[in-house]
Amino acid sequence: EKLVAVAQEWSNGMLKRHLWDNPKCVYPSDFKRGGKKTKGHSRAVNIDLSHPLEDEIVVEEEKVSNPVGLVSHPTLTFSTDRSDVQIVLRCSVAMLRASLNKQTMLGTGKDIPVPRATLVTKAGDGLFLVHVRVPMPAMYTLCFEIFENYTDLPKKHKLQYTITATEFCPPLVPSLLELEHPHVKRFGFPVGHEVMGR
Repeated sequence: EKLVAVAQEWSNGMLKRHLWDNPKCVYPSDFKRGGKKTKGHSRAVNIDLSHPLEDEIVVEEEKVSNPVGLVSHPTLTFSTDRSDVQIVLRCSVAMLRASLNKQTMLGTGKDIPVPRATLVTKAGDGLFLVHVRVPMPAMYTLCFEIFENYTDLPKKHKLQYTITATEFCPPLVPSLLELEHPHVKRFGFPVGHEVMGR
């Protein structure tokens, strides 16, 4: 039943044509430190995937390989009133893995990992469809790992999204701290399907 739901969600995402435009900006070259977009970089851009390691981007004297084109969400901080979010990225890597963490109040400890909250689908031509499911109204950090080759170990990428689920976002679980709660156990995408497709 869960696999059918995931397949339907994946299909619905594929049919949204606006998600498959050219990247509106590139991370990190179009951003200052702190994730703020540099003024004037709102046009559509193309990323040359034919020589991904030769086209390194220099940001404040720091070399950064594996630039990521932000297709659907060019702003790294945004709000949503829905529990399901779809983000499209373009990157010249073999695989991309995402993880979601619920931010805690300042000084109360580390962020809380949200289990089974992401699903990444590779759609060809360097495009990745990232499905995100937020469990309740709160602020979240979406982080990424990249696999430059299928046999490589994952590397943490500097790209991060800050997602605020507003009070209109339906609560899907009572608390992430109650890991044995039936709603928490049923939350999210099927285990083992965090990355799909080649």
